[in-house]
Order: sequence, then C-alpha cells, then structure tokens
Amino acid sequence: RQKMAIMAMRVPDKVIPAIHANDLVGVLQKYDLMGGIKNGLRKCTECSKTLTLYNLGSMRRLDGELVFTCNNVLCYYNVVNRNKK
Repeated sequence: RQKMAIMAMRVPDKVIPAIHANDLVGVLQKYDLMGGIKNGLRKCTECSKTLTLYNLGSMRRLDGELVFTCNNVLCYYNVVNRNKK
C-alpha cells in the first residue's frame, strides 16, 4: 500500500500542511470526514457553498473546531485572517 503524501511548506514562522490530491480521499476517510463530503453535508465556513472533492479548498482548526473552505481564495483568506484575531 502506498503511503499518503502529506507534506508541509515553510513560510516565515508558519507551517502550511498540504495533502496531495491523489491522497485526499484516503485522508478524509481516515478521519471519518468523507461521508459529509460525499453526501453534500459539508459547507464552506465562509460562503456556505456545498463542498465536494472538486471544490474543497482547505481544512483547518479555528477555535478548536475543524472548519472547511471551498476553493475560493477569498473564503480561505477570510478564515486565515479570522484565526489571527
């Protein structure tokens, strides 16, 4: 079995973890998140767009909760900046 390619990119004083597109399904299944995506139950935290494997932009912890954004750069930007407040 092939290992999942999870890597991190260094940006000054930050670590940005990334999951290769080929491994996304495996990661979502491992953490029991695939059902929500597959069944259309996960929404973007910012715009409430229904998330799919094709438009999932990010997953991150915000105030202890796992939040998701679509692939719209503004949604991701807003969540990242909210985390700084």
